[in-house]
Amino acid sequence: MSMIGRLKIELTEAWEDFKEAGAFNRIPMAIELPFTLLRKATVPLTAEDAYSKPWLVISTAMTPFWISYYLERDGIMMWDVMLFGGTSIMIPLLVISFGGALAIAHYAKDNEPPPVIVSAPLALVGF
Repeated sequence: MSMIGRLKIELTEAWEDFKEAGAFNRIPMAIELPFTLLRKATVPLTAEDAYSKPWLVISTAMTPFWISYYLERDGIMMWDVMLFGGTSIMIPLLVISFGGALAIAHYAKDNEPPPVIVSAPLALVGF
């Protein structure tokens, strides 16, 4: 099954959970939804109970954006940090993260997280 198909299944399951929840539980779920989607899309989760290959690929590609947002809160504008030659540091970070996402999409298994040598650094990014 393709990654898009697996992602659709996960989103359908989440929608079913929402429909089955009582009215009292739907309100916090709806309020929390944007934050949950942003977290899943930017923080790589490699634990066995939370593993999802599509979300891992998306979050690996999007990681530089959350790091940039997090550092901007401390006054560090990542797009303004320049390397030698006047290139923003975000450009190589995006190339690395998108390359990593492509490698995960190609090599990671559907039903189990990557080996520790890959998943540990990804998990540390989330903290």
